[in-house]
This record gives sequence, C-alpha cells and structure tokens, in this order.
Amino acid sequence: MRKTCEGSLTIEGAMVMGITLILIGSLLLGIFGIEERVAGNMLLAEALERTICAEDGLSAELGITPGKIEEGCARKLRSIFRCGDSRLSVDAGGIFRIQGTCAGRVTTEMSVRKNDPEQFLRILTAIRGEDTAGGSGQGAAGDGGNAVPAEKGDGP
Repeated sequence: MRKTCEGSLTIEGAMVMGITLILIGSLLLGIFGIEERVAGNMLLAEALERTICAEDGLSAELGITPGKIEEGCARKLRSIFRCGDSRLSVDAGGIFRIQGTCAGRVTTEMSVRKNDPEQFLRILTAIRGEDTAGGSGQGAAGDGGNAVPAEKGDGP
C-alpha cells in the first residue's frame, strides 16, 4: 500500500534561498570588515615608518614631509573598497615615539619608537645566527657579555 502526500516545494525553496542569501551577505560583510581593518593597519604602519624615515635632511630637501606622507597614505586607504569614510592621522610630536590612528568602522591606534637600537641589535643578532647565551661569551653588541636586557614595558 502506497501513500502519497501532496505538497509544494516553492515555500520550502523560498525559505532556504532566503536563509542562504542572508548567510552569504553576512559572510561578505564580515570579509569586507576584515579587509578594512587589515588595509587600515598596514597603511598606518607604512605611514608611521615613512614618517620616521622622513626626518633626515635628504627627505626635507626633496619636499617629503610627514604631512604629505599622511595625506598620501590616507588617499590610498580611501581608495580601497568600503574604506571611503576612513581617516588616518599621524602625530609626530613626541621625542622618542610616533603614534597614529586609523579610524573607520573600527579604530586602531599604533605607537612606534623612533630610534630603537636594542631592537635593531636583536634583529641583527637573529639574522647573523649568533648565540648570546653560549659560545664566545659576548653579548649581541660585542660588549663582552655586559649587555643590558631591555625593559619589559618599553617594547613595541
């Protein structure tokens, strides 16, 4: 004995398609939000590093100023899809640090040390592959093992 039920697939199909479209739209909005944050962070880091490097005399002679660097990076940020209302600002007023802000849907603040010789020496030591704990007994700077460790709260 065979029983059959009559029904329509249009209602169920419409519900499934509606839920699917909402899910796809939500995923796309999330992806664009991540792209906006990553692009803003990268361009803010670029602006900070270029501003640090622009403090030498050669950059001033060529007309490269922190204001022009900030303006150029902000223009790049606004050219990215969905970042048209984002703002990027760099504050080079400090002696030891430079800080910047990227504000769109999410606000990011970064602070970078202008001159960080300890970090440079750590990177140089890592590139060379030297071992400061053993071997020759000399520190990263070649000071006979009298290297001063960096303070914990003063890192990047």
